[in-house]
Amino acid sequence: MQPLISIIIPNYNRASLITESLDSVLSQTYKHWECLVVDDGSTDNSEAVVKKYTETDKRIRFYKRPEFRTKGANTCRNYGLELSQGDYVNWLDSDDIMHPDKLLKQLEALELSSLNYSICKSYVFENTIENLNGLKSKNIAAKNPFQAFISKFIVIPVQASLFRKSFLLENNYRYDEDLQAGQEWFFLAKIFFNYPEYAVVDEPLDYIRSHPNNISNHTSNKKYWHYFLARFKLYNELKDQLTIENTHTLHIFFLFVFKLFVRFKDFKEAWYVWCKCLVPYHKLSLRDHINLVFGSLLKYFFNKGDGYLGKVSLYE
Repeated sequence: MQPLISIIIPNYNRASLITESLDSVLSQTYKHWECLVVDDGSTDNSEAVVKKYTETDKRIRFYKRPEFRTKGANTCRNYGLELSQGDYVNWLDSDDIMHPDKLLKQLEALELSSLNYSICKSYVFENTIENLNGLKSKNIAAKNPFQAFISKFIVIPVQASLFRKSFLLENNYRYDEDLQAGQEWFFLAKIFFNYPEYAVVDEPLDYIRSHPNNISNHTSNKKYWHYFLARFKLYNELKDQLTIENTHTLHIFFLFVFKLFVRFKDFKEAWYVWCKCLVPYHKLSLRDHINLVFGSLLKYFFNKGDGYLGKVSLYE
C-alpha cells in the first residue's frame, strides 16, 4: 500500500484563488492523497467553489471550522490535522501552488530515510507562476538549522514541509491558536530546535503567492506585536536550553521591535518589550538604556528621537 498524504488547506474568502491551489493538488504525480479544505467562516462563495471539486473528486473534502473554536487559520490547520487520515501531512495555504512533483519527491526523500520531515525550496510569485520573484530562501539546509532559522539564514514556509503524521502527534506539535502572525515561524522553530535533522529536497517544489492581502506584506502594529509574541514565547519555553548565540539573536529582534513600536508610537507595547526583554539583557549597558528611554521620550513629546534610538545596537 502506498502511504496516504493529507493536504490541509485553511481558507478564508479565497474563492478567487483557491481553484489554482486545488488544481495544483489534482495535478500531483503522486496520486494517493486526500485534501481537506477547512473554511474559517468565509463570506464569499468559497464553499460553492470548493464543493464543485468535492463533487468530482472524493479525495477532496470541505469542512467548516466549528463555531465554538477560535477563529483563525491556526485553528483550521489544527482541526484539519485532527480530521486527517494520512500517514503524512502537508499544509498548503489557499493562495499557494504545488509543483506537480512536490508530494512524490518529498515522500521519496522521507521513505528512503528514518527522518521525520522533508523540506523543499519555494518560489515566490505574483499573479501567475510565470511571474517569479525568485526563491523564498537560497538556502534550506544548515549545520545548525535552529540558529539559521531564527537568524533568517534559512527562511522556510510551512507549506515547503512534508511531515510524518505520527511525528506531529507524538510530539503534540500544533499551531498556537492565540497567535495571529508568526505562528508558522513559532511552529517550525520548535521543531528545528528539537529535531534538527530533516530530508532536504534541494529544488523549488512549491510557489508562494505575494500579493497585498498577505499579512507578511503589511507593516502593521498588530502584525509585529504577534511576531514579538512568537519569539517571546519561544524564548520563555527554551531559555534554559538556548545557546549564547541563540539568545543574542532573539534579543536583536527584541531591540528591533522595541524601536519599531516607539516609531509607531505604540508606547505600551514598547514599554512591555523593554521591561520584559531588554532590561534583563546584560549586553545592553546603562548608556544604552538611557539612549532608548531618552529617544522614546523625544518621540512621545516631539516626534523626534531616532538619533538616540539609532545609537543602540546589538550587532557585533
